[in-house]
Amino acid sequence: MNLKSLSKIALRVLAVFFIFEGIGNLPMLAQSISYYGSTVTVKWFPLWESAVLLAPIVLGIIVWILAGAIAAKMVDRNGNDESTIQLDAFTLQTMAFVTLGIFFIIQCVPNIAGTLYISLTAIAAQHQPPLLDNYYFLEEVFKLIFTVGLVVSARFFTRLFRHLRAFGLE
Repeated sequence: MNLKSLSKIALRVLAVFFIFEGIGNLPMLAQSISYYGSTVTVKWFPLWESAVLLAPIVLGIIVWILAGAIAAKMVDRNGNDESTIQLDAFTLQTMAFVTLGIFFIIQCVPNIAGTLYISLTAIAAQHQPPLLDNYYFLEEVFKLIFTVGLVVSARFFTRLFRHLRAFGLE
């Protein structure tokens, strides 16, 4: 099995996980729809809440569809489909960093969007601290920045851990 196939399988497993996470949100979505019903004065609120709750399903489907292209970029910088590289620890760790980074990115984006929405509503403005004082929001933004860096520089982190192991740090 070449690296592209292995990467594609790992990404599709991740996509299935996100789809199941989104399916777990469906009872919350049903409760929200039954709560708001037709008495909602602001019609976009249920749509926004539905979008946030369904985001893991949508993102999981996107990762599933783009798994081949992402896997090609993970394995070869040029995206060459025919590249067969020896499966060694370095490339396996790089693929693991990219997959882990995508996992955290997909978890952070709905959390940030939901926190932004809540902080911008009039009801929450009375009960919520300002957005930059909200530690949950700042934590999610920091996590998103770190994980984007993890995906972009996965090879660097793999080399860094290899050098740390050479010095006896495990």
